[in-house]
Amino acid sequence: MPDRAAGRKNRIMDIRRIKARIPEGFQVRSSGKKICIFREFREKAILALAEEGEIARRTVDRLRGRGRPSVIESDGEKLVVRHYYHGGIFRKLTGDFFFRAGRFLNELALLESARRGGTAVPRAAGLLIEPAFPFLCRADLVTVYLPESLDLLSCYQKTFAGDRVLPPEKIPAIIAAAGRQTALLHRAGILHGDLQVKNILVRPDCRPPEVMIIDLDRGRRGRAGREQNLRRLYRSFLKLRLSLPAVSRYDPIRFLRAYAPQDRDFRRRMMAGVQRRRWLTFARLLKWKLSFCLRGGYYARSMEGEKRGAVGN
Repeated sequence: MPDRAAGRKNRIMDIRRIKARIPEGFQVRSSGKKICIFREFREKAILALAEEGEIARRTVDRLRGRGRPSVIESDGEKLVVRHYYHGGIFRKLTGDFFFRAGRFLNELALLESARRGGTAVPRAAGLLIEPAFPFLCRADLVTVYLPESLDLLSCYQKTFAGDRVLPPEKIPAIIAAAGRQTALLHRAGILHGDLQVKNILVRPDCRPPEVMIIDLDRGRRGRAGREQNLRRLYRSFLKLRLSLPAVSRYDPIRFLRAYAPQDRDFRRRMMAGVQRRRWLTFARLLKWKLSFCLRGGYYARSMEGEKRGAVGN
């Protein structure tokens, strides 16, 4: 019986199977209890992070987001380590245990495909996978840190808090850049698993503003589904306006114009689809309003005490 369990566990640790699924330019090897996947020139940094407790010892900052990703120092540069956690209503039960390693390897492959397609996405440095039980494992995605960056939600919060760095007149350019980057992602044949304002990263101090699409966890390849992606983002804008009523209701329109500047029929079809689902959207807004009244929410949190900077290329 123990031998059978060990055999099941080794399926996750099978280097040959994983090597067949990693993108070009990456290598894989085991280090202690973990499997390390890394870019060829980052082997030393990723193998060092595989040591027990090394991520916690090197952490110099934490970012917003699920699990508060760690910012670490490594050979004179900064990397972001994001531990994988489940979301949804069962997240407290499932925690950070995943069935096999397919979800982690999928995000790594999507990041590389998106970059080759011209989309600005985080630059992956490596991936750490740790088998836990037969067929179960944990993982950490390591990406390069991008200083002086904020997610779009934080940009709105700082803008309407009177931040001089982010006056309201900068928002249209940021929204347009986000629309263009999302179009590039869809042209590369990649659909985001959770397209919303929290997953659009901005460097507002740049001219023009630099925008990056982040968190391709749960993303997938395909072209049928881009309208669903955009409707999810539209609902995200509506949710944002609950906590920040000053946000313009026309910002989703600006996004669509930048996303498909030459395709007026597509834009009309998108807005018609939104109108057809307005009662479902209204019901969701009631749920969100109740949530804000009872316990607040991520969209209503203050930026006070939060550091700037996130994953980058």
